[in-house]
Amino acid sequence: LYLSGIILGLSLGLVGLRPSIVLVTIAAAAVMFFLPIGNASSQAIWQSKVEPDIQGKVFAVRRLIAQIAGPVAIIASGPLADRVFEPLLAEGGALAGTVGRVIGTGPGRGIGFLFIVLGTLAIASTLVLMADPHVRNVEDELPDVTPADLEPVDVTPDPAAVHEAATHPAEG
Repeated sequence: LYLSGIILGLSLGLVGLRPSIVLVTIAAAAVMFFLPIGNASSQAIWQSKVEPDIQGKVFAVRRLIAQIAGPVAIIASGPLADRVFEPLLAEGGALAGTVGRVIGTGPGRGIGFLFIVLGTLAIASTLVLMADPHVRNVEDELPDVTPADLEPVDVTPDPAAVHEAATHPAEG
């Protein structure tokens, strides 16, 4: 899970490093390869730690948070790129003499820098999570939900209900 987070961050940073179709393709392929691995690892931990009777609620909230991030990113990325990052890396921009020396200046370099910042944030957040012992050791500290933890459910049909359904079928 942590390795996926680091590789995703590095891949995002690579997208912004140079305006190269080869570099963007390699980075995008790495994202598409490691994103499902990270998601599957996370899902496996959640499924083994959350009791089945509340998994639907917990997973619905997780899904809501994840799906809200997409539209928020789409809404925020355009103005950030056009009004913040592109002017910073335009010829003579505030970062042209520093960051611009590494990744270049001019059209498209601001959005490239945005990808580098996002990659850096992804790596930083992964490292912060790795540094927290409760998060790092969640698989050891939280017990797995096992079948013995669950209340047994009686699946034997009630003979009276079966007889009632057979003699008085639902109408309509």
